[in-house]
Amino acid sequence: MIGNIRKLLSPGKLLLWALLLGLLIFVSCAPGAATVPKGWSGAVIADDTLIIGSMEGKMVALNTADGKRLWELPLEMTAQPGGLFGCAPAQLPVAIYGSPTIAGDLIYLGGYDGKFYAFVPGRDDPRWIYPRQGTVGGSIVGGAATSVSQDKVFFGASDGTVYALDAADGFRVWTFPTKSKIWSTPAVLEDTLFVGTFDKKLHALDTATGGKKWTFEAAGAIVATPAVHDGTVFVGSFDRNLYAVDVISGQLKWTFTAGNWFWARPIATDGAVYAASLDGKVHVLDAGNGSTLAEFSLDSPVSSSPVLAGGSFIVASEKGIVYAIDTAGKEIRTLVDLELKGAKINAPLATDGKMVYVHASNARVYAVNVDSGADIWSVSLRSAPAPSQETGGANWGIIIGFIVLSLLTMLLIKALRRRPKA
Repeated sequence: MIGNIRKLLSPGKLLLWALLLGLLIFVSCAPGAATVPKGWSGAVIADDTLIIGSMEGKMVALNTADGKRLWELPLEMTAQPGGLFGCAPAQLPVAIYGSPTIAGDLIYLGGYDGKFYAFVPGRDDPRWIYPRQGTVGGSIVGGAATSVSQDKVFFGASDGTVYALDAADGFRVWTFPTKSKIWSTPAVLEDTLFVGTFDKKLHALDTATGGKKWTFEAAGAIVATPAVHDGTVFVGSFDRNLYAVDVISGQLKWTFTAGNWFWARPIATDGAVYAASLDGKVHVLDAGNGSTLAEFSLDSPVSSSPVLAGGSFIVASEKGIVYAIDTAGKEIRTLVDLELKGAKINAPLATDGKMVYVHASNARVYAVNVDSGADIWSVSLRSAPAPSQETGGANWGIIIGFIVLSLLTMLLIKALRRRPKA
């Protein structure tokens, strides 16, 4: 047995053990070990500024005229020390799925880290973060809704809770437990908040107290944002149905069944409802009775929420083609084809009435003229990390520790060589 130990502690094998231990430390602490999801945030426009969440976890402001970057603010969370040796924690970007919301002088944004942020445009630090410590208990996937008259901001989280916060200071006003995951962005009409959940329910809540007004139950999960128009709430579901529900009573008015799920928010205008589905079609329905007025087949499914601009319904397919449907003549045309640029589209579209802004999967934003379809400008949201930023993981402490370990190993080898044989 002693002989076997001597073999294991021979100078060559000791050095090998030291090298293996050092390699284990380095790999355990190496950066990039953590996988961070990438979101597909839409944008909000205010005062000729487009504000959007990037796939790098930054809130970026662009000039709508030329795409010039005006400022950016990173959302970061500190990862727990990783590996077997408690290595230094890393600053990881926060995935952003929901679109920013603006009310007054603040920008509101939920993070996949389970925190809700309020920023003053251009300032480095948030005005406030909710909760102050920890997280809400689940990821925030959808965007927020605001009530200017009540100075509140509302959002749902995957912990199954609807939150109402004071818009100025972020203090909690009320919560409503739905007992099911929430990915949907809420919608507000006067004193009522509408939000869909994974357990197939559409809830109508009192914006002042959080009290339940009514609950409508669909046959599938609801992740689409509801659209409220002329006394009716229109919402799509994973059961392939689009529902029209009375705003006051919560009673079903009519149902339309498509060929696949509804993920995108519908739009109601001039007595018609435009609903894009994962079946690759835009269904134009009579808002009063749900009968089909027109149907347009696109090239691929639609998960991006559309917009109205210049008398047209603007919709983007996942493949990367943007279409314009004239709301008067019900005619369709291709606005721009971004497929050849590797620009798949999942994020909601944004518009200022003259331009439509597309956040594509290649991390670029495209500004497209609504009338001509001209690609006016495009800009990448990717940015190189500053040289001074710490990315965590491997650092000088690890390197020095490896050197010290190697030196101790060499000293041990010399000591064993001088030891007299038995």
